Amino acid sequence: MESMTEDMLDFSKPLTLNWIRGSFNTTVQDALSKVKEASERNNVAIEYRSNPDVMDISFDPLWLEQVLVNLVQCY
Repeated sequence: MESMTEDMLDFSKPLTLNWIRGSFNTTVQDALSKVKEASERNNVAIEYRSNPDVMDISFDPLWLEQVLVNLVQCY
């Protein structure tokens, strides 16, 4: 119960992003490599086709990675 309360309080805090200019493709590939074993155990196939034409963008790589990990772990 305490963990649930802490999680809800975390969502009520203002979001602070650490914007950097970086590679979207690399961040996605790093995130997917972290969940590869879990996805295979759950019979979830993940396919990511990076686009070499995607330029560096401004984003928070930790948040993007966490979003991708959360999406994969939902299955």
